[in-house]
Amino acid sequence: VTRTTGLNTRQAQRCMQAAREIRDGSARARLEMSKALMLLASGLSEEEQEQAAGKAADEGQSVRELQEEIQRLKDAAETERADSGQIIKQLKQKIVEESGASAEIRIQLRQAKAERDQLAGQLEATQAAYRQRMDEETEKAYKDGMQEGRENAERDVGSLRNDLRIAREKEEQTRRALEKAKKDNEYYVASISRNLDKLMAAKKEARAEGEAAGMQQAMEQQAGALAAKEREIAELQAELDAAEAREAKRAQELAALKREKAQSGMDAARGIGGTALGALDLSAAVRTFIGAAGVLPQMGALISGMSESEREMIRANVETVGRWVADSRQALGIVVADATVQ
Repeated sequence: VTRTTGLNTRQAQRCMQAAREIRDGSARARLEMSKALMLLASGLSEEEQEQAAGKAADEGQSVRELQEEIQRLKDAAETERADSGQIIKQLKQKIVEESGASAEIRIQLRQAKAERDQLAGQLEATQAAYRQRMDEETEKAYKDGMQEGRENAERDVGSLRNDLRIAREKEEQTRRALEKAKKDNEYYVASISRNLDKLMAAKKEARAEGEAAGMQQAMEQQAGALAAKEREIAELQAELDAAEAREAKRAQELAALKREKAQSGMDAARGIGGTALGALDLSAAVRTFIGAAGVLPQMGALISGMSESEREMIRANVETVGRWVADSRQALGIVVADATVQ
């Protein structure tokens, strides 16, 4: 080291220390070796050394100015340590005071526990005295209740005996009343029997008069039956008249049909109509149609349940009949006079 650098061993060791402790990019690495070694030997913390190195590098401080900054930081650290010591002292004093307060609290706690134990003993004694008094009162109440129960039982037995006596007296009264009722009933039956004998005798005496009254009643019944028979005959006569009227009407219809048939034959003989439909045939056809399809106007509910195709078929047939009716009405309006169609 001495031969190649001109440094002594101590200086070389400090340079090696600087190489180990000063990181690349550190503020101390920006200083000259002497200033960097001064900071390492200052006894400041790494953070404080970095703060001083940054300030020295930025401001270009001299060695003396750097020494003054190091001293200022040391004084500030000392003041801070003094303040910290004062704070620690105050904290210790506070801890001592709080310890004294804790001791006082522990004394108070022991006193409170003693008072609690004393109160617990008093409570236990009070509860024992209360239980004893309750036992005594319960025993007394039991004895009093037994005495009262015996007295009540004796009163109840006396009351039951009195009720039994009253019931027996009522039973005796009922028995006597029943015997009296039996005697009264026997007397009443005998009295009715006597009255019945009297009535039978009176009936025999009034039998003759009763036969006359019976004959009158029978005549009145026969008169009522005769009136009913006359009403029945009148009803039968009315039904007969109605039947004759219906028969006359059917005879008139038959005569009309015969006349229509005769007219049809005469028309055929005269060559009128040829294969045309006659009035009699039309009547028969209309009756046949009405017999087969006359119920159609009353089939609304049934038709509503049919399929659409069935309803369409019926609608087409009804329209066909409607056109036939319209054409027939038009034909009935034609009048033939002197072979001229009007």
